[in-house]
Amino acid sequence: MAIRQRNWTSKSAWVVDYFDAKGKRRLKTFKTKRVADDWRAETRIGLKHGTHVADRDSATVAEAGKLWLATCEENELERGTLQLYRQHLELHIAPLIGSKKLNELTVPVLRAFQDQLRANGRSLALTKKVMTYFGGLLADAQERGLTTRNPVRERKRRTKTADRHQKRLEIGVDIPTPAEIRAILQVARW
Repeated sequence: MAIRQRNWTSKSAWVVDYFDAKGKRRLKTFKTKRVADDWRAETRIGLKHGTHVADRDSATVAEAGKLWLATCEENELERGTLQLYRQHLELHIAPLIGSKKLNELTVPVLRAFQDQLRANGRSLALTKKVMTYFGGLLADAQERGLTTRNPVRERKRRTKTADRHQKRLEIGVDIPTPAEIRAILQVARW
């Protein structure tokens, strides 16, 4: 992998020249040398582990969604489940984030997508369902080698650890006191 500066009459850029896992020569251009160095370091690790996917080989979310639905059909899921997955893909995922490449997806991008769903009038419950199905779509893309990461799962891991650190329930605030429970039981009719 080599980094070199490329100059034109009006501007310049930094280019990383490398061979991908298939032996194909690739070029990636960056505005600054620092960004090019960082990307080269990450890509070296990805190539070493066999997980790097070149930008040009990466599919869009919409393309991966079609493959995901095909996998679901091959696995003979229920007709209603397939219809639900298709609706979520066509109505919520593809219109808002379908043109994005899989290798461009990060936790902040997914957070912005989730915020966009809520801003466009989707309920909290529907937004959670869409994110769950989106995670399944990305898991299928990972199995196919179209992407190396599943940011939905990364985000869920962060949420679970945050939930563990919540404060304890307080008697009298979150839970009724013994005196309140006795009063409720006295009034209750059996």
